[in-house]
Amino acid sequence: MVIASLYPFTKAQDELTPIFDWVFIESLQAHFDTTPEYYVFLPPGCQPPDPIIGTDLHIRSTLELRDFFQESQVDVWHDFGYIPASSLALLRRLSGQNFPITMRVNLSFWVNAHLSTYGALSDHDALICSRESIHRIIEVAQNQSEDAAALECQGPQIHTIPLGVDPKQVDSHKRKDARYLLRLPEKMTIILCLADFSPNNSMDLFPLIRAFETILEDHKDIILIVSGSDETGYADKLTEYLDDFPLGRQILLWPNVGESATSLLFAAADIFISPSDTFYNDNQRQVLRAMANGLAVIATDDYKHGYIDHGKTGLKLNMSAFPSSYQALSNYFPFISGDDRSLIISQGIAVDIRQIVAYLDLLIRDLSFRQTLGKAASEYVSKYHDMALIIGKYKNLWCNLREKMPAIHPQTTVAARELKDDWFPLILSSIPQTVEKNMPLQITSFGKVLLEKQDPIIYEQMSEVLFPPVILEILSLSQNTTCISEITRSLLEVSAEEDVKDLAPNIAYHTMWCIKQGLVALKDTGSENISTRNVGGRT
Repeated sequence: MVIASLYPFTKAQDELTPIFDWVFIESLQAHFDTTPEYYVFLPPGCQPPDPIIGTDLHIRSTLELRDFFQESQVDVWHDFGYIPASSLALLRRLSGQNFPITMRVNLSFWVNAHLSTYGALSDHDALICSRESIHRIIEVAQNQSEDAAALECQGPQIHTIPLGVDPKQVDSHKRKDARYLLRLPEKMTIILCLADFSPNNSMDLFPLIRAFETILEDHKDIILIVSGSDETGYADKLTEYLDDFPLGRQILLWPNVGESATSLLFAAADIFISPSDTFYNDNQRQVLRAMANGLAVIATDDYKHGYIDHGKTGLKLNMSAFPSSYQALSNYFPFISGDDRSLIISQGIAVDIRQIVAYLDLLIRDLSFRQTLGKAASEYVSKYHDMALIIGKYKNLWCNLREKMPAIHPQTTVAARELKDDWFPLILSSIPQTVEKNMPLQITSFGKVLLEKQDPIIYEQMSEVLFPPVILEILSLSQNTTCISEITRSLLEVSAEEDVKDLAPNIAYHTMWCIKQGLVALKDTGSENISTRNVGGRT
């Protein structure tokens, strides 16, 4: 079987290409019944990672595409979610061949700029989702196509194939040896978080830092290590912030450490945490890898059908949103970049800091439960996410598509189908809507400190969206128990704006940001979503 992939043409995109794509290709060659001929076309001057050079993989320049199509018959063209489907369909038409196209669906790519491009694919092509929630979102969007009834050709198939973990990514070092090599203390509890140092494309680290500061009140012998890629120097800025606090010595920031050191971190850690707050990079690859390494994990996940079986293979954090708070902000989206758009979305989605604290406290105190979760997690990944199993699913899909592909493509032009651009309800549909306008809110200790300092920390990219005076007024009102509807009413009364149509949701968005940052919290009423009781049958 001949398989080909086209990597991004711009340098910026190429720098962000995950190493996991290469791991997938290596695993594909290792686990196929017959080794496929895999061709990867890179932009001129772009080089693959060193470990890839010298393998059976065919590395070609995009300048060689014409000769390639004349010499080889492609069985499947696979894309990792970077290239618009309309461009791939055009490439197929210009190749003079007819082959199925499969695309791994990247939700950020789909949301930012390419809502309509999937319409360029036919029912002989396929979109591949790694999660059921993404599958449902794409399926609903496809069904909402404005001209679906007028199309003679159906849209692409949608399949869910979960992420896989290669056995080589499970580190064999003993914890003691790994800590020695990394120069980490032997007897302290180490909490590991792998996340890119980018508030735009990865999780916001401030809620995790606030949760860690809280847990330090009861547990002194713990360390939080945050490691990941840092393309912008954001880790340096975060280090400057932490230097002003005593807890800075117990939070280690290790950017750009490399794969070998990352493997040792998995072996050295006791707990893995990933309070991801964004749909753009949900960090599930790293969560699965931590589970495969036998770590107890605390992470956000799909609400109903995720990788984590709450209380059995890990502890699942809830995300909450207030959908109508985005109504005003969506007016800005056509005029801002995709990265800033992703940041704006995630800054209105909250992960309950008290829940993070409760779960960390439980796992730090209960070594037996921690080990039970880790063992069950490792067994789950081995059974359902072994890379050999995942590659088998890809092989079956590709063979079926190739077998049913007509010899000549019926389309003579590439026409993208228009999809409705109302993707907020689709995106937020997978979040349990735990915040309602009349739920009681109250300021936290972090909020009181900020109210006293009068200096909220806001990302530069958010300066046109979040306004410090509004944040400070929300904190002031929250000194007494209040709710989103009361905060909105109070601020509207003092507003000089004649048209408050967009002002109310904007105030609600500011309130959600305060909840996200741990400045304001839902008043504790014994809600199950933050309780550690009955976790995995425990009390």
